[in-house]
Order: sequence, then structure tokens, then C-alpha cells
Amino acid sequence: MNNFKIAVLTLGTLLLVLFLHIKGIENHLYVTYWFYDIIVHLLGGMGIALASLYIFKNSKYIIPISIFAGIIWELFEVYFNITGSKLWSNPYYVDTIKDLFDDTLGAVFVYLIIKKIE
Repeated sequence: MNNFKIAVLTLGTLLLVLFLHIKGIENHLYVTYWFYDIIVHLLGGMGIALASLYIFKNSKYIIPISIFAGIIWELFEVYFNITGSKLWSNPYYVDTIKDLFDDTLGAVFVYLIIKKIE
């Protein structure tokens, strides 16, 4: 896949994540729909994977970088106390692990597609 296509897919995916996140906060969609967070994290993992593919031109980095970005996001949530659950409670741990899994799954999806077309 050429760099221009990767750039367009990356930008489109990350803008979609931004849009969904803003609308999710404004309209309480994260609370209203149990699956909303899953969709945003899957797309976020895909966006980070595409961005790392664009930057490094190598698919072997996309999964570790996406995992790292997911961890940074979870730390951001802790720092600003926006985790959605009481910190260090069982629901907090379950949600954090699910979020990191969804981020990683999005990256794996991109990796498998890239490997199929390479």
C-alpha cells in the first residue's frame, strides 16, 4: 500500500475517533451504549497502527506501538480521573484491561490486512 493511501486512511480513522469521542462525551454515549467504548478503542488501535505504519514504514512496530499508546491513554484517564469507574476497583481493572485488549485488537486487524496485501 502506498504512503498516500496510508496517510489518508490514518487521518480519516483518527478524525473519526476524535469525532466519536467528542460526541460520546457530549451526549453521554459511553454510558448509554455499553459497546460505544469498544468501538472507539478498536478504531483508536487501528488509527495508531496506521499512523505507526506511515511513520516507520514497517508493520512489525504497529502492534507494540498501539499497545504503548493504549497504556498512555489509560494513564491519561487516571491522571484526569475520567476512568468511568472508581480508581483501583474491580470495575476499573476490568474496563482498563478491556480497553487495552480492544486497542490491541484494532492494531492486530490492521496488521493482518497489511500482511495480506504485502
